[in-house]
Amino acid sequence: HVQPTDATHAAADDGALAEGRAGIRAHTMAPEQDRARLPGVIAHRDGRRVVPGDRDHQLSAGRLQARDKNDGAEEPVQPSDDRHFEYPPRSRRAPEAIRLLRACWSDAQVDVSEKHYQLVAMGMEPKPPQGRRLPIWIGGRSEPAYRRVAQLGDGWLAGGMPDAESTRRAIVSIRRHAEAAGRDPATIGLQSMVATPPKDADGKRFYAEHDRVAARVSELRTMGFQWAAINATAMFQAGARSVDAMIDALGALHTKLRAEVG
Repeated sequence: HVQPTDATHAAADDGALAEGRAGIRAHTMAPEQDRARLPGVIAHRDGRRVVPGDRDHQLSAGRLQARDKNDGAEEPVQPSDDRHFEYPPRSRRAPEAIRLLRACWSDAQVDVSEKHYQLVAMGMEPKPPQGRRLPIWIGGRSEPAYRRVAQLGDGWLAGGMPDAESTRRAIVSIRRHAEAAGRDPATIGLQSMVATPPKDADGKRFYAEHDRVAARVSELRTMGFQWAAINATAMFQAGARSVDAMIDALGALHTKLRAEVG
């Protein structure tokens, strides 16, 4: 069980898990309390996990990806501490926050003048090896989210259980916005969850039936996705109830998927 105050340390484990695994990428998604944090705090946290150097810093050989899931909803965000700062809705500040992150990861002196964020002569060290090119994948299933992906992101996190037609429309939209922004649409990655979190007995059996998982991954690849995300919590619900059992289940599923889809 991870307490909210441990979220940063638990997320850092993603980078450690990706170390030495060239075919695996680790994503860090801001936990609930991070959604009201200043992006500079997250920039330092995520940047520190991928900086070359000693063991504490070089966690993933640069395969850690920052993740922003925001579908454009205008829900209010509660402050994460007692500073009583009124944070604007995430969908309005997300583009500014992404630009701020990239500045923190690359600029020796960070000067940012945005509507919601202002930084003057700030420094952030250590920086990730990719600098501002540290991948940021953006989630969401709305037109504003597709526009953010195309203009600012390195990939789209589809989430849910996308069908072929909705996926086609989303990809067309992302590519259209990318071209309008002067970007090559082919450089924007596509990833989907293999299955939504289980809500019934059949869903809880899904990850125990590797043929079903492989069939779904093959379907996602046909839709155009290059990456698929496996839900380890759902694998626990499917019967992998110990660390050893989880390792064995993940290994068997990885072997199955590589044989089926490459």
